[in-house]
Amino acid sequence: MKKPTIALTLARYGLTIAVVLGLMTGSIQIIRDFSDEKLRNQSFIQKMLVLSSAGAIQAAFQIDKSLAEEAARPLLLSDSITRVTITADRGVQIANLVRKPALQPIDHLTKLFTEPYELYEIKLIESKTDIYVGKLSVEVRNSTLLQDFYERSIRVIVTGILKNLLLTALLLYLFYLVLSLPLSLLTQRLNTVDPRKPEPFLLPSRIVQANNEITEVALSANHILRASQDYLRELANSQALTKKMTNQLRHSERLSAIGQLVGGVAHDFNNILAIILGSLELLENQALNERGKRLLSMARDATDKGSKLTSQLLAYSRNQPLEPTPILASELLSSMEELLQRTLGEQYALEFITSSGLWHCFADQQQLETVLLNLTLNARDAMPNGGNLTIEVRNTWLDLEYCAQEGDVEPGQYVCFAISDNGTGMSKPVMAQAFEPYFSTKPVGKGSGLGLAMAYGFVKQSGGHIKIYSEEGEGTTVKLYLPRYSQPVKANRPPELPRYLPPDFAGCCLLVVEDDPLVLEVIKAQLMEMQIEVITASDASTALDLLQQIPKIDAALIDIVLPGNLNGRQLANRLEAEYPSFRVAFMSGYTENAIIHNARLDEGVILLQKPFSRKNLALVLNRLFNKGNDPRGVQAVRDKS
Repeated sequence: MKKPTIALTLARYGLTIAVVLGLMTGSIQIIRDFSDEKLRNQSFIQKMLVLSSAGAIQAAFQIDKSLAEEAARPLLLSDSITRVTITADRGVQIANLVRKPALQPIDHLTKLFTEPYELYEIKLIESKTDIYVGKLSVEVRNSTLLQDFYERSIRVIVTGILKNLLLTALLLYLFYLVLSLPLSLLTQRLNTVDPRKPEPFLLPSRIVQANNEITEVALSANHILRASQDYLRELANSQALTKKMTNQLRHSERLSAIGQLVGGVAHDFNNILAIILGSLELLENQALNERGKRLLSMARDATDKGSKLTSQLLAYSRNQPLEPTPILASELLSSMEELLQRTLGEQYALEFITSSGLWHCFADQQQLETVLLNLTLNARDAMPNGGNLTIEVRNTWLDLEYCAQEGDVEPGQYVCFAISDNGTGMSKPVMAQAFEPYFSTKPVGKGSGLGLAMAYGFVKQSGGHIKIYSEEGEGTTVKLYLPRYSQPVKANRPPELPRYLPPDFAGCCLLVVEDDPLVLEVIKAQLMEMQIEVITASDASTALDLLQQIPKIDAALIDIVLPGNLNGRQLANRLEAEYPSFRVAFMSGYTENAIIHNARLDEGVILLQKPFSRKNLALVLNRLFNKGNDPRGVQAVRDKS
């Protein structure tokens, strides 16, 4: 059912009000006219009686009935008079003429205003003697007397109603033009709006020209549509950002889970490599023929490769011990230029672009050099027919919006290394997996698939950010963001390298705490060859008991990961608290967070990374027993293989 419009509803009300007002104003006019009409009628009847009184006086004076009827008969000629009576002074009726008209509907209307019949009379006075001789009375039919009044009243009511109807029609037409029509146009425009894609509409000229409340409503509607459009756009952007952040979170969690897995594997593998490498070095002191020496060398090379592999895995899992220092990128690139150019070859063009006023970044220089070298190798492999490699370094600021989109990075100041090539580029699926260990698009034997994974772990552990931009057929840019070093930088001095001194540890007693019995046995054999008295323990509680029982122990070499309530770091804290001058060194293939905080080794910590050679073991022992080395030197001792 179609709903009534405002114009139709107001038309109904207007017509009703017009009729009612016409009736009310007409009724008021009729009541006022009725009073005047009644006075006129009374005056008219009185005059008729006066004019007819001469004959009636004579008839009443003579008491002559025939003369009285003759005097009364002219009065009956009036349509409004229905009875004429002449009464003598003694109450004797000498004339009583009656005319009974037919009852008409107008008589019922007369009852609403007055009595249907009304009696008028005058006294009959003989003029010469001034004697009362009787009275003349007439009965007047008011409906006949008021006939003209009724006709005038009808005209007044009809005219009033017509005038009100005309005025109402004019007002309704103006209302239609001013309100109803603009509202209808506005409704039509609003009905064309798609709620899924709201857009402001062009206002009809009638609404614009009106410049009234309808115009304001239309403008408000456009404002709402524009706000809805902005809101839906922001909602779509928010949903897209949420989806992107969710995907990034899933990707980050996946990489983190892989990192934990490879970290745990690296720990166990490093213990195995420590046993193999220690056993091989013990065999080197044995008399071997040429074939045995060759086999021993091959086994040693394989162990070194395994050690390098676990080092890369630990870099990805963010559990390698770093020694970050302030680095000026321009100086770093200058020192690496020859190495990188030689790595690329003659058919590749290498270009460095450095901005003026570069900040120092804070990272492990050796690891950063390795990452830049690996990225250079990746760029070379992506340009099999030669090409251009550009390394650009500049200062940059990562704002809150960018960090919210990327996740896992803090807003702040960074030094950006952008390594760009014009090679084959990557597809989006390849970029999504580029940081996963062992993922590679290169042919078998052309890459380990650990270069980008190691770069990812190193940058994240350094508190930075890494991003890949690539298009197939156009090339690839890998951006490394390393945190700015904002402290004053001291003048660079060549780092003091650990010196290898011939073992001379006679008379030294060392406590070795290691939970793996095979690793413990190999380390003990290596130490005994260095003429060191070795006390062994497999857990922290046993080590504490032995220290109380054997006071001659000079220092301790403790594995960080230990069974029981205390790990290696906690055991060392107990020892330093109970024996302030007691020296401790750590060994581990997987440091976790026990001695590494904020991506660097804790201050004063001496770390021997598994698997370690006899040479590196001797370097740590020199520092531990303070035999020729400053204990404040290089903290971590690791193979350079």
